[in-house]
Amino acid sequence: MKNLRGWGLIMLLALVALGTASPMPLRAQQPGQNLLTNPGFEAPYNNGVASGWAPWHQENSEKCKTKPPDWDFSCRPVWSQELDVNGFGLVRSGSSQHIGVQYMPWHGGVMQTVNVAPGTRLRFSVWGFSRASNQQPPAGSVMDRIPRMQVGIDPEGNGLWSHPGIIWSAEVNVLDQWQQLSIEATAGASGKVTVFVSTNYRKILPLAHMDSWWDDAVLEVVAPAASPTPTSPPQPPTNTPGPPPPPPATSTPRPDGSIVHTVRPGDTLWSIAAIYGVSLDQIRRLNAGSIGPNDMIVVGQELVISGPSATPTPPPPPT
Repeated sequence: MKNLRGWGLIMLLALVALGTASPMPLRAQQPGQNLLTNPGFEAPYNNGVASGWAPWHQENSEKCKTKPPDWDFSCRPVWSQELDVNGFGLVRSGSSQHIGVQYMPWHGGVMQTVNVAPGTRLRFSVWGFSRASNQQPPAGSVMDRIPRMQVGIDPEGNGLWSHPGIIWSAEVNVLDQWQQLSIEATAGASGKVTVFVSTNYRKILPLAHMDSWWDDAVLEVVAPAASPTPTSPPQPPTNTPGPPPPPPATSTPRPDGSIVHTVRPGDTLWSIAAIYGVSLDQIRRLNAGSIGPNDMIVVGQELVISGPSATPTPPPPPT
């Protein structure tokens, strides 16, 4: 009895320790790491659905019985593992997830919820293949039976195909060939996201074979865009100094009071007259014989600008 009590105490302490342990933190996801479970849709399968994935579909039960002629309703499809034993190209590798039904419109797919750190930018990509025909493969599809394939991410991981928060890709309507679909979203505060694949054969007169296959899915972290390297603002152009302007005109007064200008490069008779505020005729008259034809002057030439100052004559003495 004593030994039993001792073991009971040990078990109780162990349970208390487990109950007070902190939850395991989310493992950091790295770019390039596939976060999905069984992304290749390989065996084992449970009720026709690849392990790690869950089925979803839209169903209008009453209309599936009455079959109104507009075919605007959806019935439950069938999920199954595709091994493509006849080599019709219905798998990309290993096995693929097949979804379809005969002579009924349907809207459905599979989904998976994944734990991620809030704020993580994610990209979900998967390959899809659709076929619509009354004949068995390899016969081609009836091309107006568009499958409206899409992929989606619920950033809060609600796990409900009809949730309004799902971010869906554009529709892809390729038949009889594999096509990759992709969508990006940022994980919300819940710390989980749900990814979806979807085919929508509503509003279409159904045929014997209305099928889709999915393979090679990837959920990965999108590496943040590299920050642009800051560049220094362009330096203002350096002004190359030109030749210094000529010094202002200077005049040389003579002892008798006359003003003489020495001609510099660029001078003209007109510009010299303007500088001193005298007339051309005055300069011509005072320099008659030294100014050439057409008022030609040369550098270094001295031109009289104004004549000698007149000496005032004293008034006569009074008588």
